[in-house]
Amino acid sequence: MLFRSFRDANHSNVWNQNQLYVAGRVTSEKDPTVQALGWGNQIYGRRADKIKFDDIADTENQANPQQVQKMLAWIDKMALSRIGQRGRALWFGTRVNAGDIYSVLSKREGYRWLRYPFITDEENERTLWPDHFGFAYANVLRAELSPSDWQLIYQNVEVMGVGADFTDDMLEAAFDGSRVLGMWQPGWRLIAGLDL
Repeated sequence: MLFRSFRDANHSNVWNQNQLYVAGRVTSEKDPTVQALGWGNQIYGRRADKIKFDDIADTENQANPQQVQKMLAWIDKMALSRIGQRGRALWFGTRVNAGDIYSVLSKREGYRWLRYPFITDEENERTLWPDHFGFAYANVLRAELSPSDWQLIYQNVEVMGVGADFTDDMLEAAFDGSRVLGMWQPGWRLIAGLDL
């Protein structure tokens, strides 16, 4: 077998699709050299130098802010606590909703973000991966999606307020910085908007 020489003889029976031990490692840790887990899985008791979060967001687990916060809590309390101060966390993924986990993480200090659009040069009809997703295919997708979904999912640009009753410009114009939260004067009417 081609990879037999890489197997740690003490753990050769645990090489599988979820974990592997590489021969010659210099750590005394009990943890596998590489381990694959899904988000939300038990990670306590394990240590890692690097955690790669690959496509953890989908339309189901990012359907509402509560689910995004649940995922964020697992990332912060469970996963990131495994790598320590010298470890690294990397996220790879495609945006699925405005306000998804990638949007939340992109606002954190100390994180560096690389964003790649599907169409890299509109004028010269260039795409990020031309052999697999050419410009003609990009136009088919663009025609099938709403402008906001096209921008978010394929161009990696979150367009806030698209399709909303109140645009960002309207909200900005209504903002009054001289008032504080909870300020109330007699004669004012309180109007609440509920999104069920």
